[in-house]
Amino acid sequence: MNPNIKSLLLPFHFGSIEDKDRTLVERELLTDSEVLVDYLDLKRNLESAELIPHSPSRSVWIKLQERVKAKKKFIIPISFGAAVAASVVAAFIFYHQPSQDTKSQTQSGEELLFDTRTELPANSSVL
Repeated sequence: MNPNIKSLLLPFHFGSIEDKDRTLVERELLTDSEVLVDYLDLKRNLESAELIPHSPSRSVWIKLQERVKAKKKFIIPISFGAAVAASVVAAFIFYHQPSQDTKSQTQSGEELLFDTRTELPANSSVL
């Protein structure tokens, strides 16, 4: 038997083979009984095989749990840092009151309640 034909039996069974190779395998199946027996054995093994479980294996779950734990460890410091930064900004906004200098001083150091040296705009409604 040609080893090339034997390697084409599985793709032939699943239909993932090119047309020229399919024709070659079909010809060998019809002419060589050994190839036909090998194909029938392969087909029987595939059809009687146990079903693939619908849930992941235990090793997959272990790998996923390790990744999730690593992400949780990384997220906690980021969220903690964001909370601290937000509280610092909130405290700054809450406790910081802008100060206004209501009294002006002259060159000699006397305090003025109202500075008359500067002119008011023409449309001022002060007076």
